[in-house]
Formats: sequence, C-alpha cells, structure tokens
Amino acid sequence: MTELSVVGKRIPRVDAKSKVSGRAVYFGDTVLPRMVYGKILRSPYPHARITKIDTSEAEKLPGVRATLTYKDVPRVITYIGHLHPPDTPLDRYILDNVVRYVGDEVAAVAADSPETAAEAVERIHVEYERLPTVFDPEEAMEPGAPKLHDEGEFIFDMDRNIASHIKLAFGDVEKGFKESAVVVGPEKFKVSAAHTNPIELYGCIAQWDPLENRVTFWAPSQMIFRFRTVLAHQLGLPENKVRVISPYVGGAFGSRCHVYPFHAIAAFLSKKTGGRPVKITLSREETYVGGTSNRHPGTLTLKMGAAKDGLFKAFDARIVFSAGGYAYVSSGPIGFCCSIITSLYRFGAYNVEGYNVYTNTPPSGAFRGFGGPQAHFALEQIVDMVAEELKLDPIELRKKNHVRVGDVIHWSGVEVRTCGLDECLDKGAEAVGWKRRYDSAYRGTGVKRRGIGVAMMEHVSGTKYIPGEAEITSAIIKLDESGKITLLSPAHELGQGSRTVATQIVAEELEVDPEDVVIPELDTDYLPYGLGSFGSRYTYVDGTLIRAAAADTKRQVLEWAAKKFDTTVANLEYKKGKVTVKGAPENTATLAEIVKFAQWYNPDDVGAIIGKATGPPLYNAPPFGVQFAEVEVDVETGVVKVLKLVAAHDVGKAINPTTAEGQLEGGLTQGLGYALTEGVIVDPETGKVLNSDLMDYKIFTALDMPETRVFLIEPIDPTGPFGVKGIGEPALVPTAPAIANAIYNAIGVRVKELPLLPEKILKALEEKQ
Repeated sequence: MTELSVVGKRIPRVDAKSKVSGRAVYFGDTVLPRMVYGKILRSPYPHARITKIDTSEAEKLPGVRATLTYKDVPRVITYIGHLHPPDTPLDRYILDNVVRYVGDEVAAVAADSPETAAEAVERIHVEYERLPTVFDPEEAMEPGAPKLHDEGEFIFDMDRNIASHIKLAFGDVEKGFKESAVVVGPEKFKVSAAHTNPIELYGCIAQWDPLENRVTFWAPSQMIFRFRTVLAHQLGLPENKVRVISPYVGGAFGSRCHVYPFHAIAAFLSKKTGGRPVKITLSREETYVGGTSNRHPGTLTLKMGAAKDGLFKAFDARIVFSAGGYAYVSSGPIGFCCSIITSLYRFGAYNVEGYNVYTNTPPSGAFRGFGGPQAHFALEQIVDMVAEELKLDPIELRKKNHVRVGDVIHWSGVEVRTCGLDECLDKGAEAVGWKRRYDSAYRGTGVKRRGIGVAMMEHVSGTKYIPGEAEITSAIIKLDESGKITLLSPAHELGQGSRTVATQIVAEELEVDPEDVVIPELDTDYLPYGLGSFGSRYTYVDGTLIRAAAADTKRQVLEWAAKKFDTTVANLEYKKGKVTVKGAPENTATLAEIVKFAQWYNPDDVGAIIGKATGPPLYNAPPFGVQFAEVEVDVETGVVKVLKLVAAHDVGKAINPTTAEGQLEGGLTQGLGYALTEGVIVDPETGKVLNSDLMDYKIFTALDMPETRVFLIEPIDPTGPFGVKGIGEPALVPTAPAIANAIYNAIGVRVKELPLLPEKILKALEEKQ
C-alpha cells in the first residue's frame, strides 16, 4: 500500500467532545411540545388467552389521554425482526388476544406523565384463560407438546413449534468417521440466554400527524431504513409516510436492529391522542422480561473425527435454539451458527442440522456475534478434546486444520484471500506464556490451580453472499463553498467509532484535514439508503462505498479544475486538498475555490460537486481471531478468577488502531461475562425471569477486568477499503471457549454449560472423583 496520512492513525474520536461535554442528544434527552408518555401492561402468565379486557377504569384517571388493546390495532400478522428474507416467519400481531411469555404485551396507556401512565395500566382489568406451557426447546418439538402458534406464514413446522430449520452437508460423513483414528462425541454443550445490556434504555417517541397521515419516530436504531420498512408494514402505511430519526445511540450490540412492539404501540397511541408525540421508555426490568430480546440459548451436540496425523476427517452437529415466544430474527442466528461452525476448519466431511424452536420464554434476537459465540463455545472445546485424544498440542492441531488462503467456504462460496490465524496464534501464545500450561508446578496441586486455554474464531464482514440476504449501502459527499465536506451516510454510531472511521476514509481519499469532514444525524428523509450497522459490516461495506463516493468527488473536482485552468485533467495534480497545473505552481486552487468556480463563475456551465456511490461491496472478507485465557480455579469453592486475557485478531488494515483496540477490549469484557456470570434465568415452573435487574444479572465492569493484551494483526485484504475487515462482533466470540479450555487445563474437568458457574465446576469435580 502507498503511504497513508490519515488512515491507520490514532486520531481522537470525532464524537468525543460532544459526548464528554454532555452536548450529545440521546433519545432520553428529547422532549417535544405536547408530548405524553406511554406505558405497557405485560402478561403475568407464560401462555394464556385473554378472555376479557376492560380499560374503563384506566380511562377515568385524570391525565390519561388514550388506551390501546388488541381490539384497537390492525389485525395484521407481522414480523418484528430487522431482516425480511423470503422465508421470515410472520408469527405475531402488534397486540394479540394470546400471550406467549411472561412479559408479552397486553395493553398500553398514554398519559400526561410517566407516573400517571404507570398507575393507569394497573387499573386495566384483564381476565385470562391459562394455556399449557413449554420452556425447553427440545421438549417443545416433541409430539404432544403445547402448540404455541395456530397461525402465521413461513413457519417451518407449526405443529412441532419449529420456526425455522437448516441443514448443511458436505462430503461423506459416515465414511469420514470410519476412517478416523479418533472420534470424540457426541458431546452436548449448553449455551445461555445472555442480555445485551446497553447503557441507554430502550424506547422511542412516535408522532402520528393526522393532517399528513404520516408518522415520525425518534428511536435509537442500528438500521433506520429497515426500521422504516418494518414499521410501514405494521402501521399499514407506504414507506414515504414513515420517517425515522435516530439520535445518538448509547450502545446496541445487535438488539437495536429489531423493531419491537413498543414502536408500533407508541404510534397507535399517538394516533388515538390526535397526534400528540408519545414517548415510551422501557425500564431495565422490562428489557429483561421480554420487552426486547436476548442471545439465543440452546444446545449444541457435536461429534468430531480425526486421522492419526490430526487432520479432521468428519464433523457432525445438531443445534437447537430457543426462539422464545416469537422468532424475532427467524433463521438468522441458527442459520449463521450452523454455517460458521463448518467454516473455521477444513473438515473432510460434515453434516449440520439446526432448529429454531418456539418456547414460552422471552424472545431471542440479535446479539453481537449472531450465532457465532454459541458455535465457537462448543466447537473450540471439542477441538481441544480431540487434541487430548491425539496427544497433540491444541495450537498445533489448530494450525494443521484451520482454513487458509485459497480455501473456499462452502456455505457462502467466499474464497479466503487473507488469513492471519498463524500469526495470531504465535503472537498470543508468546504473550500468554503458552508453554507454562504443561508445567505441573505452574498449574499447582493445592486449593488454587492455574491453567491456560486457547480458542479461535472466524466471522464475516457484512452479509454479502449470505443466503437470503441482500447487501447494499450508499454514500453521498457534498463540497460547500468553504471547502468543507459533508458525508451523508447511514453511518450508525453506536459507540464503536464508526463516524471516526468514516471521517478518516473521506479525509484520506480527499487528502484533507479530518476536522473538515461533517457527518449529520441519521434521518430517513434525507439520507441515501443503506442497511446500517450490524454484522461487522460498517467499516468494510459502508467504508467501501464511502471511499468510492470520495473518489467520485475527487474526479469532479479535477474536471472542474480543468475547466477553470483551461487544461486537461491529465495535466493536473491533486495533492493535500488542492489542485495544481503540472509545471505551473502559480495555477493552484483550493477545494473552496473550485466549488465557487463550479457554482458561480460561468452561468452557462454551472454545477454542484456531489460525489456518490451505491451498491454492494466488492466481497465479504472473513476476519479471524485467537484469544487466550489464563485462569485460577479454587477447587474448594469452584470460583474462577481470570488472571489474563490475550486477544490477537486479524482485522485487515486498522483504520484507527485506537478504536479497533477498543472494540477488542470491549468484546473481551462481554465475552468474560458470557463465560462466567451472564444468563437470563427463567423459572421452569412459572416462566418468570428471576434476575431482571443489574443487581442479579451480573455483568463485568472496567473494575472487574483482568490484565488484557490486544494485538492487531494486519494482513491487508484487497477487497476492503484500504485493506480493512470487520472487527465489531469477532471481539467477543472466542472468549468463553478460551476460558473453558483454561479451566480444563487447570483442574482436569470440562464444564460444557454456560455460564461457567462455581456450582457447575464443583459438580464436575465431584463427578470426576
């Protein structure tokens, strides 16, 4: 690559000043004239039919402006998820007379204050007919299990509660197992329903203009245009009658991809109030009990065979996820889980089958990794188990089998063009002191014992080539008379630094100061179309189109400069935001001067300089990563203390090393929680969530973090802008299996159920004894 002046540099985040000064406006800061407040009544039962609902007492309360039940909204079956490929199950109404989990939406109220609204929903009288329940997805598929849905579209098997099903196969699996010197499995792994826990609460403001019959939403979102599409469908409006504005977003991690019922509820409440803005803010408890969504819990049963030399001959997996009461993202996470579990290694043959199953639990949805954390938690442990059977070092076995440059990923057809896994393994192993794991003196024999584990991962940079998905984005760049640059892009800044990265890409291509680049807030009314921020796509996908728009802008600048100096483009030199005639340095013009010339100086030939680009990215480069964990386990209490985490990730070119490292450090924090403490606990008798606040749902904070080291491995990928790959999701994927493998190295027992709680470790130790 040529020498870069802005890309690859640690410039400060462009949104840092507004955030630390308190000037950044979030959804919670937004107050509109005549605004009222919405509150939702939620079901106390996991499965029931509403036989009577009476809102009259609520309506008598002073300050109540409107009430809403299933009788007041269109009886249109809809989808809630953010993606809508052809096979997405349509499985719910905005409000229904059947509830399918504790916390399901029953009714709503709009009132002059949050307190009045909360009191009013308590006055709504509801009578229920209790229905049979099922909480376990394996049980839900059995004959005779309660049927959760009687109507819907594109549901794979309604009678067996299967929302979606996927099957992938390659080669002769039976033959591969017969030829294997070692076969491990079937081994069953269990993953938990982790909650996203962004620092900003969920909610929206909706205003239904009765004169224009148009609805405007102010909603923190990861994908404003998909929001508009889903909301238009739910509200029965054309898309030009729905506007979505996303202010600053206080964290998302996938969960703000979804249009939740509260969005449409706020709109219909606004309509009933005559067009008042209605603000709904979910409490932290509401988000846990089903007002939003969790990472899919479930089971993964794996079997793996290998030859004497360690090459993987065959692999078999059966994966069952709990969708909860509704399939928010349909086949998305189960499909991706089944796919990604096959593509990190060169299996001689594989067979993978997956099910996303309805249960009477809070809905599951998108959460950072989108099926990848579940897949790798199981996969990376069984790889270690095979290594032990073959008496091979786990790193050596991984190096023998991982995909490499030139390999084609079967499920997507993507050819691997760069792969930094070997360097990641070597760099991380050195940093963690890998060889100590074989020293019995290091591991210890007393109450506290130490161990070191490793896990790898592979992911995607967007959704191109993913079956059923269309990958698209757009970018527009405007130059104004002062020479400043405005980038119009659906660039959702969720806290990950996307605005900063976009700024650096524009500044590098146009050779200007990053401070000259402005990115406005998100608004579907004036931004070009794009999917948004999810799937580790933003820098790779949007970055590609942003760079192309900047190149188009530069092309126009040169064309107008050629007219200004009465010469040809070939006779011009563009450098540091200025254009000079070759050999005539006195003939130089700034961007501002060229813009003014284009717009003002020739009435017969004028035009604005507006660069644009739209379409898909060039490719979908898979990012890779390796993480190591060093742990100390107390064999008397089962308590695990993580002493050190090392992350070495192949990120392509790091546009901003500081924000890239921040993504890895944040991912380690979430991965640590997923491994050791996090999991939404549903009472198996009542269906109620038992840990519905941050007092009982334990997440790791900065003060809880062990020593961490992160390494950016940068094989320049030819398909990404300046060589970049995705990084947002990969950061947390291998943390949990690395910790699980470290625990095994320390105490010789394998815990295959998340989270890795002390009681589970003690139970495993007792069983070993």
